[in-house]
Amino acid sequence: VTYDVAITPPAGGDRSDIGAVELAAGVQPLSAVSRKVHGAAGTFDIPLTLTGPVAIECRSGGATMDYQLVVTFPSAITVASAGVTNGTGNVSSFVVTGTNVVTINLTGVANAQRLTVALFGVNNGTNTGDVGIRLGMDLGDITNDGAVNASDVSSVKAQSGQAVTGSNFRNDVTANGAISASDIGQVKAQSGVNLPPGPAEPALEQQ
Repeated sequence: VTYDVAITPPAGGDRSDIGAVELAAGVQPLSAVSRKVHGAAGTFDIPLTLTGPVAIECRSGGATMDYQLVVTFPSAITVASAGVTNGTGNVSSFVVTGTNVVTINLTGVANAQRLTVALFGVNNGTNTGDVGIRLGMDLGDITNDGAVNASDVSSVKAQSGQAVTGSNFRNDVTANGAISASDIGQVKAQSGVNLPPGPAEPALEQQ
């Protein structure tokens, strides 16, 4: 992998932790989210960080480990291609809608890893560059701290039986629109499974 030494790495990491791409000058996105439909409860997004420590996707991808990223740019763009440059997973499709929103469908995404998804040849009519979107995959990490432990089990137990809303949807790890015993079971089964540390981050201690 080749990195552009002229690009300053983000706080909390270095060039090696995000795969083959950085945020390219001139074509930086406004935002990125990991999106899932939680049954009849609706669609809920986990905001992804563009710099600094990664945000964690804690929800199940189902039998084929499917996820969806939505990246919004400040102006109209075109995209040449998309792919996973770091981690285990594949881009099954992507589409630009409304001229400036890119929806990326992923499949075969492994758990307990750091993933970088790249948009190659992003062109806004003035600048062209490659854009990398990072996220951490850690099923059951409701508290977004990189470790699945008693805090996550307690969180989902406290929300069991409650309606899925914008404030508690992370507890619906099965993403089926209900917080129930199946979510508690999934989180318990993942207890002790942590997000691997990045190059500039210390290893997590069990709680």
